[in-house]
Amino acid sequence: MADHAHAGVERGRVGLGLGVENEETARRAIDELGNELGDGVGGGVALGAISAPVLFSTLESRQTAGGLFGRMLRRYSRAKVAAIVVILGAAALKTLIWEQTGQSWVPLVRWAAIALMAALLLLELMHLERAVNRLRSAGQSTIDNPAFARLHRRSEAILKLSVGAAVVALLLG
Repeated sequence: MADHAHAGVERGRVGLGLGVENEETARRAIDELGNELGDGVGGGVALGAISAPVLFSTLESRQTAGGLFGRMLRRYSRAKVAAIVVILGAAALKTLIWEQTGQSWVPLVRWAAIALMAALLLLELMHLERAVNRLRSAGQSTIDNPAFARLHRRSEAILKLSVGAAVVALLLG
């Protein structure tokens, strides 16, 4: 059926024995893939391109702005954990139900982008966040601290790569 909403995907391939009602439920779950990826792109842009510049240009203290932005990033990271779980589940459903493996490069590239997003999130949570917390607990100021500056550059790169991976996965969604 050529009217399938997911271009290039054979609609009738339901090898799991799903009925029409269950197929619609699965389709709604898969649509959540696009929603979560879109949220990831929008959230990353909102934080990096809007929130950070506003905080640092409005608040008098860079320490206060950094502390607030750090809290925002930590909350965003926790929300990304839930989003990655939904993205993985929806992508798995899409692959199992509708896509013919080996017939297109699209699922492979989409999975690589999703895997990159998950790996970057783990790096952010397991390394960067812990390293910043160690600096703070040691009483070291993050302002003009070379160790923090390195972590900040890594964090910026991770955020940009993560948004880029989400865009790729969304476009191939």
